[in-house]
Amino acid sequence: MRAKGSELGIDPERIALFGASAGGFLAATAGIAFAGRPELEVDAVVDWCGPVDFTTMDADMEASGVPRLWTRNDAPDSAESALVGVTVADHPEAARAVSPLAHLARVPQGAKVPPFLIMHGDRDPVVAKAQSERLRDALAASPATSRVELVILENTDHGDGAFDEPGAIERVIAFLRASMPRGAAQ
Repeated sequence: MRAKGSELGIDPERIALFGASAGGFLAATAGIAFAGRPELEVDAVVDWCGPVDFTTMDADMEASGVPRLWTRNDAPDSAESALVGVTVADHPEAARAVSPLAHLARVPQGAKVPPFLIMHGDRDPVVAKAQSERLRDALAASPATSRVELVILENTDHGDGAFDEPGAIERVIAFLRASMPRGAAQ
């Protein structure tokens, strides 16, 4: 996108990743994994209710007190096991290796992780909010992180209508405007 910005009709100096649920996992992972790689790095990441550690998802869900909507995340037929390519419960090291947290530990010295806005519902029955809290805490503890914000939406399910409310959208827009490189077109 940076190399072909004019061809694609985008500003190559202002690229953000935005995803919800599995897309949030992918946006967070890519945003961190690309840090220090000028041809790939992005300017900001917005993660809505994405998982960050497949090995702790079930324990986090049980600790939340929110009734689970789907099957266990470490089960052989779970989406997480399908993504990793092996059963999460049987191969936790493989599951941890794909985590954005694992990528954070591998950010090159001197590289900067882009600013992160993480939003999560407090009643999420698919991905417990502890997953987003874990990502926020890891980013905040990393010297590579410039800025991280976590917003917990009250009385909110997994990516439900509260994410589409004007206040939530305005929060994302304000974050993206504040995170884009200075001097780039607004």
